Amino acid sequence: MRLVSAVLAGAAAIVGLAAPAHGDPAGDDAAFLAALSKAGITVPDASRAITSAQAVCGLMRNGETGLQVLTDVRKQNPGLTLDGAALFTAIASNTYCPEHLGQSEGGYF
Repeated sequence: MRLVSAVLAGAAAIVGLAAPAHGDPAGDDAAFLAALSKAGITVPDASRAITSAQAVCGLMRNGETGLQVLTDVRKQNPGLTLDGAALFTAIASNTYCPEHLGQSEGGYF
């Protein structure tokens, strides 16, 4: 669990230091942001949301269960409700790492 905390802390630091992207997102990033909007999730900083979504996939690749990832997303984004965190996590997984969807092991969406 300490490794997970370190990964999240590192991701948060990277997100906080990332320079704002110029122009409109394209491809998967645009699809991700559109899906968030359609789900009613507003994000004040698109580049941070994209980085956070990609971090979700990193956590899944590192073996975290769906519940662990959801808990991590909720802790890092206290403005999200539990349902909002679940939606964010599912949309992130669907967009950036669909190979993790429907896995019988690990409890992913």
